Amino acid sequence: MIRFKGSQSLQVLVKKIASCDEALERVADEMAEESTNLISEGWRDQADPYGKAWKARARETKRSRGKQILVDSGDMKNTWHKKDVSRRGFTIFSGVNYSSYHQDGRGVAKRMVVPSKRGIPGSWDDEFRAIVWDAYIDFFR
Repeated sequence: MIRFKGSQSLQVLVKKIASCDEALERVADEMAEESTNLISEGWRDQADPYGKAWKARARETKRSRGKQILVDSGDMKNTWHKKDVSRRGFTIFSGVNYSSYHQDGRGVAKRMVVPSKRGIPGSWDDEFRAIVWDAYIDFFR
C-alpha cells in the first residue's frame, strides 16, 4: 500500500484503487453469472447467442414431440456453471461432455449455446456493459 500525506479525499481514492483487484473479480463473477442466465434464455428461445433459431429436428418421434430441442434428460440445459473466476476473467462450462458436439456441430446439427470465436453477441455485450458500468459507478462513489 502506498503511504503519503495528502487530502482525505485523495487518501480515500488511493485505498479504492488498492481494492481494484477485488472489484475486477466481482465484475467477472457477475458476468459469469449473467452468462449462465443468457444461456438459459437461449434455451427458452431455442436460439443461439446471436439470435439464430436452432435447426429443427430432422424428425419428430413420440418421445420428442412437443419437447424443446436439446432437452432429453435436461442435463445439458441445467448443468452450465461458472468456474475459475478471477480478476482476469471467468470460464463457464457444461457439466456434460457432449455439449461441445452440439456447440460445434460434430456429428449432429450445430446448435450453439455459448458465443463462438466470432465474438460476443450484442445482447451479451449489452448485459456485460451494464455490469461494468454499475461496477464503475460503485467503485468511484
